[in-house]
Amino acid sequence: MSVSVDGATGQGTDMGEPDRMMFARALRHALTERDLTLDRVQARLAERGISVGRSTLSFWQNGRRVPRGLASLRVVAALEEILEVTPGLLTGPLGEHPTPHEHVTMGSADDQVGTLLDAIDAGTLLDSIRVRQGITRVWVSQAGSNDRIDVDLVLRATRPINRIPLVVFGGTGVDAASMHVTVDGGRVGRIASGHEVLVIEVLLDRDYRKGELFLLRYAVRQTSAVPQTEFVKFSEGGGTLSALVVTFHPDRLPVQVEHFDARDLNASDLSVQPLHLGSSRRVSVVRERVRRGVMGIRWEFADQP
Repeated sequence: MSVSVDGATGQGTDMGEPDRMMFARALRHALTERDLTLDRVQARLAERGISVGRSTLSFWQNGRRVPRGLASLRVVAALEEILEVTPGLLTGPLGEHPTPHEHVTMGSADDQVGTLLDAIDAGTLLDSIRVRQGITRVWVSQAGSNDRIDVDLVLRATRPINRIPLVVFGGTGVDAASMHVTVDGGRVGRIASGHEVLVIEVLLDRDYRKGELFLLRYAVRQTSAVPQTEFVKFSEGGGTLSALVVTFHPDRLPVQVEHFDARDLNASDLSVQPLHLGSSRRVSVVRERVRRGVMGIRWEFADQP
């Protein structure tokens, strides 16, 4: 799977899904009551042998992400002890109650993002921009890999900025070191890489004032020939215009293509629609995203196991 980021991920509150905002409110209230900063909480977790990025904690606190997976849930259980709240106050909205006494290191692709943002001193920069339009074009090679991805973004500065972060997910089995990123509208600064994830600091061509709109284009090239079967986009919501175009190699055409929407990567599909592959060998989807979530295109090759 490959992923393009138009904005932050978000989760809904449907039955069986974590209650993102309830969890975020409970965490913010507990931090305020204990008068603890995220830096101090991060240090308390480290004392317990738990490594987690400050940005990850910030995302949880402001509701831009919800803890997923056993490692993250154990971190939340440890937070309940550190913040001295009633057991279940934080884990309850997540729908699971993990054992809190194991020392864990955050390791999934999703958990890596906050740590990688911290590594390039960009943990708070995602809150400095809002995506107003995002167009992603993907080219699938003869080997079935997404070896070329071009992204056009229209961004609005929410405060004065001169640099922003880009988060690039390479796809299942793709080595982040095989991804090369070029930028139009700025230049590449520091880079931090993890398992299948690349975080890049973009030094913008000039300073932008609060409320100013600007265009940023970037391109991703991959030397890894790992076949992929879908491409997913995160969208911020709030009326964001989001478009995804996938073009297939003439010698590697799929036998089935479909578009899907979901609350997040771990949730069930909200809707699925078949797509027709015409003579141009490409399919596309355009949506005005009212709420945060993901949209994607998945396909199946005849020789796919």
